Amino acid sequence: MKAVDKDRLRRMLEAAVSQKLQTDPDAITLYAPVLPVTPRPYQAKPTAQQMAYQEELERIQTQASDAPVDSGDGDSDFAEYPGLVQAAQGVRQKRRPN
Repeated sequence: MKAVDKDRLRRMLEAAVSQKLQTDPDAITLYAPVLPVTPRPYQAKPTAQQMAYQEELERIQTQASDAPVDSGDGDSDFAEYPGLVQAAQGVRQKRRPN
């Protein structure tokens, strides 16, 4: 058997394919090309610590929005600590010149 080079092999295959298509046109089925996959940008999932921080931040914001509005007398800062209210009033009285 003779050695077959690439060009001769290509010509033989082209001739065989064209002959097959002439006798049976449905012998080769062409499919639509598959679209390349386009990578989506990376989106990191929040960690448990980040979610807890966000929940705590939302809780603090809702508490701040539900808090009573300061009347301007200055005592609302110490409303939770009655002993400090009296101490703060004493300091204010000492600072005011008579």
